[in-house]
Amino acid sequence: MPTPPHDPLTTALRALATTAPAGLLRDVAAVHIDLPDPAGILPPLRVAVTGTGPAFLRAGLDAAAFTAAWHARFDRPLLPATPGALRDLGHDPTADHLRDHLRRILTHALTPAPAETRTQRDTPEGPLGPDAAKPSRTGLRAPDARAHGTPASSRPGLHGPGSRSAGTRGPGSRDLEPSGRPGGTGAVDPGADGASASGAGGSGAGASGGPGASVVDLGVLDLSVLTPFEAAVLRTTASIPPGQTRPYTWVAAHAGRPGAVRAAGTALARNPLPLLIPCHRVTPADGSPGRYIFGPDAKARLLAAEHLDLHRAADLTRRRVRFLADPATGHVCHPTCPHAGTREYRTLAAALIDGHRPCPHCRPT
Repeated sequence: MPTPPHDPLTTALRALATTAPAGLLRDVAAVHIDLPDPAGILPPLRVAVTGTGPAFLRAGLDAAAFTAAWHARFDRPLLPATPGALRDLGHDPTADHLRDHLRRILTHALTPAPAETRTQRDTPEGPLGPDAAKPSRTGLRAPDARAHGTPASSRPGLHGPGSRSAGTRGPGSRDLEPSGRPGGTGAVDPGADGASASGAGGSGAGASGGPGASVVDLGVLDLSVLTPFEAAVLRTTASIPPGQTRPYTWVAAHAGRPGAVRAAGTALARNPLPLLIPCHRVTPADGSPGRYIFGPDAKARLLAAEHLDLHRAADLTRRRVRFLADPATGHVCHPTCPHAGTREYRTLAAALIDGHRPCPHCRPT
C-alpha cells in the first residue's frame, strides 16, 4: 500500500495536540439529573447542573426533550450524570448525593419561614410591647400565620373569627369609612387602577423579603448566561418569601427599571430555574394569579402550599384592592405581606395621601 503523501498542514496541526487541562469540563459542560418535586405538585423534575451549580430546571420532560430545551438556550454540552462526569465537574461522583443537594435547596426555597415572634414594633406613637393592644389583621396568610407575636387564634385570619381594626367595615365591604385624618380621603380610591405613586425608598433588604433578602442563596446557582437586566429581575424575584406575591411592576421597579414591566415579564417567562427563582410568586398588577411556565393550576397549588389564601386574594382582585394599610404602624403593604393591616386601598397614592408610609418590609411601589 503506497504511503500517503506528506501533508505539512496535517503535521503542523498534529504537533499542536495536547492533553486537555484539568477542570476543562467544569468550565464548559453540564450534567442533567432527574428528581421528584419536593412539593409533590409538579411532574418529575430534571435539572442541569454545571460546575458552579444548578443552571436549568424543567418539569415533566424526559432526557431527550430536556436536552433539546437545554440546547435551544445554552451552548454547553449536556452530559448524563455519570460518576466520571460528576467528578470532572467538581461534584461528588454519586448521583444520589447531587439529588439530595438539589432536594435540600428546593425544599428551602419552597418552605415558608417559621412564624414571626417579634414582640415589639415601631408605630407612630412609639414601640408596642408584647402586652400592648394590637390591631387585628387581614392579610393573605393562612390562619396558622402569626404576626408580631399575636397568636393566630386571636387574629381574624382569612377564614376564622376575629374583630376588625377600627375604621373599617371588614375586608368584604366595598366601601370603608374615612381615614379619620382631617382632610383625609376615603380609604378606597374611587379612581381606576392607575399608576401608583412612588415612595418606597431604596432597595435594601427587608426582614420580610425586601429586595436583596434572597430566599435562596444565589451563590449556589449558575446564572452566568443572563443579561444584567435578567439577572436583576431574577435577583429581585428571589427576594419574595414563600407565601407572598408581588406584581410585575414591583419586580421591574426594584430591578432598577420601573418602566420595563413587559421586559421583566419576558425575563420571568424565560426563567431558567423556576421554583429556585420563585417566579410563581409574581402576579399581574390586579392581583390575579396570571400565567406560569408550568401552567396556572400549578401556580395556584404552589401558592396554596405556601399558605397563601387564594380565596381572599381572588376577593381582593375582584374588588380591585391592591394595598392594605395598618393604622397602628402607619404602614401600607402588599396584601400578602405579614405586616399588612385591614384598611383597603386601590392605589398606593391614596394610601400616601392618607398619611401612610410604604412598608419597609414589602416596599410597595
